[in-house]
Amino acid sequence: MPLWLQGLLAVGLAVALAHMTLFAVGRLFPADEKRSVDNTIISAALGTIGGAYALLLSFTISVVWHNYADTQAIVAREANAVADLERMSRGFSLPVQREVQDASRTYMRLTVDEEWQLLAQGRSSVRADASLVELWHVYTEMPDAERSSSLYSQSLTRLNEIGDNRRMRLLTATESIPTVIVFLLYAGAAVTMTLTCLYSMKSRRLHRVLLTFLAAILSFGLFLISSLDQPFGTKLPVSPEPLRYVLAHMQQLEY
Repeated sequence: MPLWLQGLLAVGLAVALAHMTLFAVGRLFPADEKRSVDNTIISAALGTIGGAYALLLSFTISVVWHNYADTQAIVAREANAVADLERMSRGFSLPVQREVQDASRTYMRLTVDEEWQLLAQGRSSVRADASLVELWHVYTEMPDAERSSSLYSQSLTRLNEIGDNRRMRLLTATESIPTVIVFLLYAGAAVTMTLTCLYSMKSRRLHRVLLTFLAAILSFGLFLISSLDQPFGTKLPVSPEPLRYVLAHMQQLEY
């Protein structure tokens, strides 16, 4: 199901639930002459709880968005490090160059074609990890004549960058918002909507319109958080396009 359709269904369901709550509240607490006093209390509670909830919602959206953007940057840095390593390998002898390029391309293919699907489950590819180890072996077993090159130390730096960014990428695949925060987000939305339903207005039509807008905004915010919370999930996964681009470029320059 397309992401936009999932969001539309989530918002529609929240609006429908809000109007059902408004109808139930109207039956349980019918309007009377004392309702103005109740409205004063409800308004104060709504202002306090609604303000606190708005801060929590906006803070959570900011956190998940920054984490999502950081994950995209991690993938780009990993791709750049592999590209740099492949280019620097051309300064070594032809046998070493071929070993580095073969191991680099194998690592990229396994990462894009195999590991990326496992990230949604918080898992990694054993074969991709083995290919990175094999790439390290190429450098640790390199002849002394090759190690004397200034490109050798720079290549080791790029290798470390590849490993560091890969570990950070795998870590982000297993992280999510703490359960207590998720509970507060949904409980706060429910309380805010209930207080809005309890508030009495002369115009029922205006009340329904305001309730619709509030339900739509809150539900969209929660849907956005759930979509960005897992960067490699099924809703809005981070693209492996930077890795694909580097891999395609490497294959075009294949000896």
